Amino acid sequence: MQFAAVSLALVANFATTRKWAWSWPVWILVNAVQAVYFWHLGLPAQFGLQFVLASLSVWGWLEWRRQDQQRAVRVEAAYGA
Repeated sequence: MQFAAVSLALVANFATTRKWAWSWPVWILVNAVQAVYFWHLGLPAQFGLQFVLASLSVWGWLEWRRQDQQRAVRVEAAYGA
């Protein structure tokens, strides 16, 4: 399970460095896998932290999508698509 979380985190990190919005759902998946892992280990603080991190990932995803839409509108206005 930890191997899956680390592998997904590497993919998400790569995509985040390129500012690809699809990296955020991968981060949410990483948090879900980590939450299960920490629950299994009996680590409640780390388990709870995954929900905070997943919430931040949802916010990041929505924010990046909003910025992408604004950028598309500006490009359309500039080039008159």
